[in-house]
Amino acid sequence: MISLEIKRSKTPNPLPYRAVITQAPHAGHGKTHTDALAQFLALVTGVSADFDMNEWQDVDLPSGVAISPVQAAKCLQKTIRTQVFIQGERRQL
Repeated sequence: MISLEIKRSKTPNPLPYRAVITQAPHAGHGKTHTDALAQFLALVTGVSADFDMNEWQDVDLPSGVAISPVQAAKCLQKTIRTQVFIQGERRQL
């Protein structure tokens, strides 16, 4: 099991993430929240959307292409896509 220690002073406030789930998808209103979520996940995972994605490789699989973690982080910055995806996942739970 991997242990992650996050200092409270560096951890963004989790309340804005709730807005990604509860608010109607909107690029203007949602960007602040998806940016905060991207920063939080970068802190937790060590993978940032600010990294050069050319330094990371995709992986070809029999079932398709697995994009690099940096490309996935960059996808998170697409506000409406992120909101719709997360809200769809929430409905499935």
